[in-house]
Amino acid sequence: MNKILVLFFFTFKVGLTLGQSKCDLCAEKFKVKDFVGAKPLCILAAKDGDPICQSRLGIIYLSESDSDNAKIWFEKSANQGNPSGQNGLGYLYQQGDGGLPKDLAKANYWFLKSAQQGDSDSQFWLGENLFLSGNKSEGYKWTLKASLNGSSDAQYNLGAMLQNGEGTAKDETLAIIWFIISATNENERSKRIVDNLQQKVSAEKFREYIKKAEGFIKQNPQAIK
Repeated sequence: MNKILVLFFFTFKVGLTLGQSKCDLCAEKFKVKDFVGAKPLCILAAKDGDPICQSRLGIIYLSESDSDNAKIWFEKSANQGNPSGQNGLGYLYQQGDGGLPKDLAKANYWFLKSAQQGDSDSQFWLGENLFLSGNKSEGYKWTLKASLNGSSDAQYNLGAMLQNGEGTAKDETLAIIWFIISATNENERSKRIVDNLQQKVSAEKFREYIKKAEGFIKQNPQAIK
């Protein structure tokens, strides 16, 4: 390859790198869970005020058990309206961590803001909190939203709600469908339920449940992550 062509390719590659934002560079490492490599890049972007990378930095600090710094960045991100930052701040209030008091009302306040923007983790937490506090119908509503957005824990909870008729009408078949979907998303509790079901019912009946679950997934592909 002649020198002019080498120079062209070198300039092209450097141009692509320079054209990326600090948060893009952070995202590349973060998405493959290279938190060590992502951290310094996320710090640069977070200090520039990027709410997405502020949230990512909060998650990195939380993975290091540094909840105090996680709180700082979740709060900055949440106050800019970022759903992931709002979820992180809600989680800290729920746990009473990061120097924050344990406060379920404040946790639900932030979970609701995040859930309304479609964050499945916040929809799950909000649904579970409302259900356990006695507001079962609202708990069911948010658990259903989280389930349709692929939260395997929410899908397990939804199956239990449908199985017991709590927060919604009892529907054994639909409960089994959600347990199968949750198991497909690698939820261990749902896997055990589905395994037990397979031992109890006929092979034909089990195939029927699987077929119904497949049909539901086809119509709601976002339920699988």
